[in-house]
Amino acid sequence: MDVYNPETGRGRCHADRGFTLIELMIVVAIVAVLASIALPQYRNYVAKAEVGTAVSNVAGEKVKVAEAANAASADACAGLPASTCVAAGNTVTLTGRFPATAASDAAASTVVTIKVVDITQSPIVWECKVTKSVVAGYQSDDCDKLSP
Repeated sequence: MDVYNPETGRGRCHADRGFTLIELMIVVAIVAVLASIALPQYRNYVAKAEVGTAVSNVAGEKVKVAEAANAASADACAGLPASTCVAAGNTVTLTGRFPATAASDAAASTVVTIKVVDITQSPIVWECKVTKSVVAGYQSDDCDKLSP
């Protein structure tokens, strides 16, 4: 460390303090590049999580349909709201709707349909579909395999 010598005029008067402006600008640029990569990935993550939540919420109602089918009940939708469950012949359709949230506008008002292909089969075969094309890409691969 050089100490200032007034006789020779050499050395430092004061120690270096802080960062220079260019160093701060470089850090800001790096943070901006990382944010431009991370934000779209985060939006995709949120949309996929919301689709998964909607599918699992509708899948929870599958238990009641399976119990009614096993008990050979005349109404497979017993105990479920009419807007959620529709039974027609050997087919039962469960429908759920995404809530609109600020986190993912793409998922707003998207309908998830889980349908029993044939309620008389054992085990029951389920068919799962996300009906809005914007978020259909976020549908889980194991949507059909959700156990009642």
